[in-house]
Amino acid sequence: MKASTLAHLIETHRPGHSLEQVFYTDLGVFVAEWEYIWKRYWLFTRTTAEIPKPRDYFFGLLTDRVEINSGEKQIYGTLVRYNSLGQAYPKPLFDSVNVNKRRGEIGLEPLEQYLDMMTLTNFEMNKDLSKSRGITEPQLYNDSITIKFER
Repeated sequence: MKASTLAHLIETHRPGHSLEQVFYTDLGVFVAEWEYIWKRYWLFTRTTAEIPKPRDYFFGLLTDRVEINSGEKQIYGTLVRYNSLGQAYPKPLFDSVNVNKRRGEIGLEPLEQYLDMMTLTNFEMNKDLSKSRGITEPQLYNDSITIKFER
């Protein structure tokens, strides 16, 4: 997708309305989003060296994104939503009983550990909002996980 086309779509978006379908299905939009938002502004909780095979994580993320955007269930559980307590949970997931086996096959940590990491990240990024809702600490699946956030 041309940058000018994407810019036009963004400029003509009406606040309070859903985005055009192309935002969810076009690989060019995905790449632009990755380059201009995720790589610049997103808080990552691990370094590349901590991921067994860095490309495997991106393979899982991209696979899940394509599945969800195609109306299917995700395979690896990398796409999440947050409940009213700020706890991450996976978007619709194919064969949830075997998800950790699939994740392990591509070098990803167990889903519960990933969900806790996403919950901690969400809590840290939205600490003031969480506190205003009476949430003083992240609601984890596994209380033994601690991740230190540096400022």
